[in-house]
Amino acid sequence: MKICSLLSIIVFSFALSAHAQNSKPDPSSQDGVESKDVGTPAAVEPSGSTSSGQVDSLPTDDPLGFLIQDDSQEKKKQETTTAAPQPSDQIESAVVPTATPENDQAPAETEAALPPASDHEKSSEATAAASTDNDGSDTKTIPVGHSQKRLEEIVVTATKTEQSVRNIPVSVQAMKGEDLVQQGATTLEDMLKNAPAVNITEEEVSIRGVGLTALQTGNQGHETGFFLGESPMSPPSTGGANIDFDPYDLSTVEILEGPQSTLFGGTALGGAIRYIPNKPELGSLHISARAGYGNLSNADGRLKDISAMMNLPFGDTFAARAVGTIRQRPNVGKNTNGSTLNLNKSEIRQGRILARWMITDDLTADVIYSHMGKDGHLVLLDHPDSYDTGLNYTNQPDSGNANVGSLNLTYKFDSLSIVGVVNTLKNYRDSILDAGSIIGIPGSLVTLPAETKAKASVPSYEIRIVSSHPSESPWWLFEGWDYIAGLYYMKADQNTLNTLDVRAEVANSLLSSILPGGLGLQASGSAALVDVSEKALYVNLNRALFDQKLDFNVGARFAKTTLRSDEYQILAGLKNQEVISSGDGHRINPKVALTWHFTDSLNVRASMSEGFRFGGANSSVTMQVENIPATFHSDSLKNYEVGLRSDWLDDTLRFDVTAYQIDWTDLQVTQISPLASNYTSNIGAAKIDGLEAQLAWSVPDDLPFVPEGLTLMSGVSLINGRTTESFSSANGQVPAGTRLPLSARTSATFGISWVHPLKEWLLSSNVQASYAGKRTNELIVTHTMSPYTVVDASLRLANPTWPGSPAISISGVNLTNQFILNFANPTTVNPQQFTYTAQGPRAVKLSFECSF
Repeated sequence: MKICSLLSIIVFSFALSAHAQNSKPDPSSQDGVESKDVGTPAAVEPSGSTSSGQVDSLPTDDPLGFLIQDDSQEKKKQETTTAAPQPSDQIESAVVPTATPENDQAPAETEAALPPASDHEKSSEATAAASTDNDGSDTKTIPVGHSQKRLEEIVVTATKTEQSVRNIPVSVQAMKGEDLVQQGATTLEDMLKNAPAVNITEEEVSIRGVGLTALQTGNQGHETGFFLGESPMSPPSTGGANIDFDPYDLSTVEILEGPQSTLFGGTALGGAIRYIPNKPELGSLHISARAGYGNLSNADGRLKDISAMMNLPFGDTFAARAVGTIRQRPNVGKNTNGSTLNLNKSEIRQGRILARWMITDDLTADVIYSHMGKDGHLVLLDHPDSYDTGLNYTNQPDSGNANVGSLNLTYKFDSLSIVGVVNTLKNYRDSILDAGSIIGIPGSLVTLPAETKAKASVPSYEIRIVSSHPSESPWWLFEGWDYIAGLYYMKADQNTLNTLDVRAEVANSLLSSILPGGLGLQASGSAALVDVSEKALYVNLNRALFDQKLDFNVGARFAKTTLRSDEYQILAGLKNQEVISSGDGHRINPKVALTWHFTDSLNVRASMSEGFRFGGANSSVTMQVENIPATFHSDSLKNYEVGLRSDWLDDTLRFDVTAYQIDWTDLQVTQISPLASNYTSNIGAAKIDGLEAQLAWSVPDDLPFVPEGLTLMSGVSLINGRTTESFSSANGQVPAGTRLPLSARTSATFGISWVHPLKEWLLSSNVQASYAGKRTNELIVTHTMSPYTVVDASLRLANPTWPGSPAISISGVNLTNQFILNFANPTTVNPQQFTYTAQGPRAVKLSFECSF
């Protein structure tokens, strides 16, 4: 890391901030006044408009949303002392957009009523001016000169308390679900491509380069954790079903960068993706729906999706919310071998029911049940530039489901709240992949269907206390602390079954009329029953020192983890060679963060955190033959970072930069044996240095040729990951200094959004481009994947004054139809021959929305 360069940026920004503070307009002047309770023409739909179509303020949404991001302005602790972090009832988030009136001037009576104010007073006034939208979000209606709007803030629950994304001492990106829907995002790739530090391969997501796996083995947990609220969506030490989550009726999508083990345990080694649903609304009946129909290039059919939401109140203290989505995707590409089998056709179904009961003024119960299901197919390509393939000789279905349940009880006292949480996860996946394609055996002769069945049951229990305001004590040491402390218990029962069949396709084509099922034999099989558990105590403390200039945050998780595995081989249908192993360990995962506030608009932070991932067991059909290790143990990493947050020009220009270093030890690496068995082993160590920067600017319309409502956003990520120890892999020796695969060294994003009222209508549009540099396919590099640039765009026209608040939008993803490789793997028989996987082609979709 170039720390000196970062310090130079900080010093320069401090000087510029001081100049900006001195050059701010007099608050008593008309253009510089901060006004409250300014109305908005009813013909204009706000960015945070709810499903009911009600209008609360002028829309100032940022349809891109991806740079409302982590390292940011600290709205000073005086905001927090009057409204300390509250317990997140359901670990959900609220949007806090800012708005601007249609006219350029504040009302005269507002101007006269506001005396000159300090930065602290302005911040408090902005908080007091917040009004509550009917989805639970807080909307500020504060004008800032002309028609220029302030950049919005989003409230997140990354620390298990509700705080502005600009106030927490960790790196978090947050995107509004509504903005993602308007962009036409329906897949994980669509949602995360504008986060430059995030890399998406075929089935995995890596954050800041912490990711070595493109295809799941079924044996190990993810480097990145996935959560619905605070409920885990994937098992801790097996692959399981990882289903794209549609952003329809989500409040936010949070990207937590860096290890999150202090609060989330061993399921968020390198970071976490959290889907935060909208909560049920008490006393309000809402219905909304969306339907989409579109074209997918190189496909044999159309894209189709339909979604609906209903919010039902029962009296004043109980409400339920039901949401459902079905998404269909046709086959992309063609079989060039004459086969009529499906390639990658899929259908994804999602449904969830949420309920909220205000039992008393102090006691609240929240319930979530979510079902996610997928019926799809796996496909391997034989060319690095085409979706057509000649490798598909046998049916390769890929299906799975994940059922998530959560019960949250919150009781509020004057000084603290007690929160009890029960989470359950039932995860199942059944997939078949032709191992013959990976080995390099011609499928026209013989196919080797390798089937993996993985299922897991993961209940967890947690109770925590959360302070309602800073602690009071006659002793200085115990005074002024905000705190959260909890007890946690989790036990996961995970089963994986692998089988390998041999099918003589030449004989089957000749005997198809006599033997419809064909000739085949189960050559081998394996099974692993893996149980892991965790008992933990965690604590997170925060205190403001030196007249609110310094924020001191410290936390730790004290955990005992256990692992027990029972593995056996299946040969000729008989159970053989059972291996039973167990292990346990005690671990401490600390975190420390310091934030120094030079001004309300400029601060610097430094932090350290640690994370781990559970170990597991290999379930390989060739374990005996190839001497594959039966188990692998946990890996861990330490993350060090320093960041600058800055806001300029009355919060209309934002620049953030973060430098980090990650030390990763005992890496869990997926390897492919010569006989095409996937297994996991631990290797030595690696180091990742990185730099992230984000810039967002709400452009004033008094500049030449600048229309009202224009916002520019950009971001860049630099990652340098390499091994620090040499080791032996299945494919040879890997020396120290080898580049880590799959993540690009340079990634960047740039976006333009424009929001403009047209009489009764509201026009929202955005264009965004994402760039990723070269990526390598594995530690022993056999293929380098080319850089790419993806361009997306969307246009939406809405009228909230008409019955049903209709809206129509057109969105395009990968408009230049770039062919983007996810993964390349050399075959065993011929290392010069590869199999590939790729991201999707151009998609253009027309959508219609309504709400009542």
